[in-house]
Amino acid sequence: MKIWFVALTLVLTVAKGQGSNFESYIFEGESRWNKNALDPMLCDADEEECMRYMNDIAMVTRTQWFAQPSKEHALYMRMPVSHVFIHHTVMNECFSQWECAIEMRDIQQYHQAVKQWADIGYNFVIGQDGGVYIGRGWDRVGAHTLGWNNISISFAFTGNFNEKLPTDDALNALEAALIVGVKLGKLTPDFKLHGHRDARPTESPGQKLYDLIRRHEHYEPIGPNIITFVPKSHG
Repeated sequence: MKIWFVALTLVLTVAKGQGSNFESYIFEGESRWNKNALDPMLCDADEEECMRYMNDIAMVTRTQWFAQPSKEHALYMRMPVSHVFIHHTVMNECFSQWECAIEMRDIQQYHQAVKQWADIGYNFVIGQDGGVYIGRGWDRVGAHTLGWNNISISFAFTGNFNEKLPTDDALNALEAALIVGVKLGKLTPDFKLHGHRDARPTESPGQKLYDLIRRHEHYEPIGPNIITFVPKSHG
């Protein structure tokens, strides 16, 4: 497996008066995202405990985004799973919990009414606000990557990431969620990270985001027997 080592010095200053604490971070060493590494998150308690705010990363429950109930009884996976798929929604971006709650309901409506799925397809959706919005959650079988739904967890970023990356808050939220997943026993410690296009003929999760995912230490391509999306040449 590829190990991504980046010699990095990062200074991040969040000014007072913008809704955040005044903090300065200086980090040198290994980083999964070319950003400041998150502190290790210990989640030895139950899942409810792990849903509290940790390192400024928020887990937002279905109740908090006013989810509609699933149309069918849930199917559950055997945990832990070893695969994580990253998607983009190709819908609106959102930058606050209020905006993201609206976006979550729009995604759920589209998946239930148009796709005729039982519920929102993703296990989790990450807003550009850094919130991790619970879709089907850790244990329920999703509807996100055909052929892999019952053995993987999906995270979808709100927006389209062919030409840009998600916000730093959103990328850090994914990393935090992956750490929590391992601590909860939902993901194996050696889980494999994939882009949606690794398993299906799609642009998802967008070219820019996919380029970043491929540099992650847990990234692993899926075998050559899978037909994957190849962008058209513009040259």
